[in-house]
Amino acid sequence: MSIYSKFKNIFKGNIPPLSLFINNGYGQSIITKNDALDFYTGWVYRCIDLRSNALGAIDFKLYKLKKNGEVEEILEHELLDLLYKFNPNTTKFDFIKLSITYLDLFGASPWLLDGGKGGRQPNNLFVLRPEYLTVKKDKQNNVIGYEYRIGQTTHAYDKDEVIFLKNYNPSNPDKGLGVVEAARTPAKHNDYIGQHNTKLLENGARPSGFMESEKTLTDRDYKRLKKEMKDKYQGYANAYEVMLLEGGLKFTPAMIPPKDLEFIMARELNRDEIAGIFGVPKTMLGYNDATRASASTSEYIFAKWTLEPLATKYFEQLNEFLVPRYGDDLWLWYEPLAQKDEEAETNRKTASWNKWKTTNEIRAEEGLEPVNGGDQIYMGMSNMPLIGNNPPAPKKSAIELQAKDVLDVDLKTQKYIKKRIMNRNVRLKNIGQKAVDKSFDAFIEKKKIVFKIVPEKKGLSDDQIDAFYKSRMNEEAGLEGLWQKTFTDFFEKQEQRFLTALEEGKKDLAADYGINAHNELKATIDIINPLLYQTVMQGTKQASELIGEPSIIDMDFIKAWLADVAAKTGESINSTTIEAFEKALKAGIANGESLGELKARVEEVFTSAKGYRAEMIARTETARGVTEAHRKMYEYYGFEDVKWLLSPGACEECVVKSSDKWNVKSIEGQIPVHPNCKCDYTPL
Repeated sequence: MSIYSKFKNIFKGNIPPLSLFINNGYGQSIITKNDALDFYTGWVYRCIDLRSNALGAIDFKLYKLKKNGEVEEILEHELLDLLYKFNPNTTKFDFIKLSITYLDLFGASPWLLDGGKGGRQPNNLFVLRPEYLTVKKDKQNNVIGYEYRIGQTTHAYDKDEVIFLKNYNPSNPDKGLGVVEAARTPAKHNDYIGQHNTKLLENGARPSGFMESEKTLTDRDYKRLKKEMKDKYQGYANAYEVMLLEGGLKFTPAMIPPKDLEFIMARELNRDEIAGIFGVPKTMLGYNDATRASASTSEYIFAKWTLEPLATKYFEQLNEFLVPRYGDDLWLWYEPLAQKDEEAETNRKTASWNKWKTTNEIRAEEGLEPVNGGDQIYMGMSNMPLIGNNPPAPKKSAIELQAKDVLDVDLKTQKYIKKRIMNRNVRLKNIGQKAVDKSFDAFIEKKKIVFKIVPEKKGLSDDQIDAFYKSRMNEEAGLEGLWQKTFTDFFEKQEQRFLTALEEGKKDLAADYGINAHNELKATIDIINPLLYQTVMQGTKQASELIGEPSIIDMDFIKAWLADVAAKTGESINSTTIEAFEKALKAGIANGESLGELKARVEEVFTSAKGYRAEMIARTETARGVTEAHRKMYEYYGFEDVKWLLSPGACEECVVKSSDKWNVKSIEGQIPVHPNCKCDYTPL
C-alpha cells in the first residue's frame, strides 16, 4: 500500500488534494512523515483522535465591541460563514480535526488564506502539510514569506497569506515539535511489544521448542521434518493439533512464563505514559473501572488543562491574523469547554441566594424567566424587602434576538473581550508613534531648533493680533498646498488599489469587496504624521513671533498628541473613503451593472476624493495643527485666559462659541469647529 493510500484510509477523505502529499524529502520536521504515520496507531491514535474530535466540535462565538463600550455577540457574520465551511470540500469539524492531527503528528499546522494576499478577506482556508513548508526570512531574521514545495513545483506565499500554527520547538523555532516526538520512546516500545505478541500468535500461541533424536538425521530428513512441522503445527490456526512423531523423535518445549512473554505490565505503563504526554486521562481511553465521580473529574481535567489551552492557542492566532480583516472591533472566542461542577454550583447559588443575589439573578443564570418579587432581597423575620424594588426588565423573545442577530453578553466576558480588542488596537497607535519619532528626529536635525526656557509674559495689541492672523493665513496657504497634493497623490494610488481589489475580488461583491481596512488605515497614518508634524512646527513659529518668545514646546506631549490625532484623523478619512466605495458598489450591484460600470462608479468616488475632499482635509487639518501649537506655546509661557479669534465670514456656531470665556485648558480641541474652519485664539 502506498503512503498516500495509507494516509487516505486514516483520514477517511478529509485531506487536501493528492498534490500536497508527494514527498521529495524537502523541509522535513523532526518527526518525518513515515515516522509520524507509523506511530499513528494504538494508543497514540486514540489520544490524537480524542483531542481532535473534542476540538473539532468546538463552537465559534463572535463578539463586537460597540461604540458605547458594550460588547454584543453576533449570530450572523461573513467570518462565521467562512469558519463553518472553510472551503468547498471541508466543514468546520473536519478542518479542525485535520489541523489538530497535523499539530500532534508533525508539530505544526499551517493554514493557507486563499485570496488573502495583501491582508484581504480570504475566500477559503486550507490546511497545508507542514513538512513541505519553509519559512523565508530577511537579513534581520524577520519572516517575509513562505515557500511550499510539492515535488518539482514550488508555491511562494506572502507572510499574510499563511497562519502558521505550531508547537514551540526550542531547537528550531521555524519548525514545530510534534507531541508524537515526546511520546516516541513509549510508542516505539509499545509497537515492539505488539509485534512480539503478534509473532507469538503466528508461531503457535505458545513457546517454541526443539526436537530430540538419538539418531543422526540426513539433510533430506531434516528439511522434510522442518517443513512438516511448519505446515501442520505452527501458527494460531493449528494450535492444539495432535503432533505425531516418528523414528524416536521427542519434542521438548522451551518453557517461558506467559506473563513475561505478553509484557502486560509494560504495555500498561507505556499506555499510561503516552496518555500522560497527550494530556488524556486514562479513564477516557475506554476503561470501565472508573466511577461516575472519577470519570467526571477526568473529563473536567481533560477539558481544562488539555483542550482549553489548545483552543486558546488557535483562537489567539485567529484574532491576531484573521479577525482584524473583518473589523478592528471584532473578537472570536469559544464556549468554555470545562464544565463547572454541578454540585458545587448548586451550593454556591444556595449560599448566595437572598444575601448578595436575588431569585431572578439566579434564575437568569439558569436561563429561566423572572418571577414577581424575585428582584428583592428580604430580611430574615419580617418578610419585608431589603434592597431592590424595580420590576424585572422584559426579557427579549427569541424572535427579537434573531431579528437583530446579536445576544447579550455577561459583564465578565464583556470586560475580557473589551480589554483584548483595545490592546490589539494599541499597535495602531504605536505605528503612529514611531512615525512621529522619525519625523521629530528629522525635523530637529534639519531645523536645528534650540529649546530654551524663558518664563516671561507680554501684553498684545490689536495690531499685533491682526498681523498675526494675516501672517498665519499667508503661511498656511503653502501648508495647505502640501497637504492637498499629498492627499491627491494618496487617493490616486488608493484608487488603483481599490480597482485592483474589485477586479480580483469575489464574484459575490456584495459580501466581500477585498479591501483591507487595517492596511489602508496604516497607509493613511503614515502620510498624516509628517504633515501634522510640519504643521505643528509652523504653528509654534507663529505663536513665538506673536508673543516675542523663543519656540518652546512640550515635546513629550506634542508627540503623544500627534500620534493620537493622526490615528483618529486617519480612521475618519479612511472610513469615509471605504463607506463611499462600498455604497457605490452596492448600488451598482443592486442595478445588475457590469464590472466596467462598477469600476466607473469607483472612479467617480475618487474623483471627488482627489478634488473637494483633498482640499477640505488640507484646510481642516492645517487649522487643527497650528491652533494646537499656539495653545501649547501660550500654556508654556503661563498665559491662562485666551480670546476666541473669529475668521472672516465666520459661521453662526463659531460666533456663539466666541462669546464664551475660554482658557488654555478648556479651549483644547475646540478648533476647528467644523471642516474648513479657520478660527483661532490669542492670549489675553
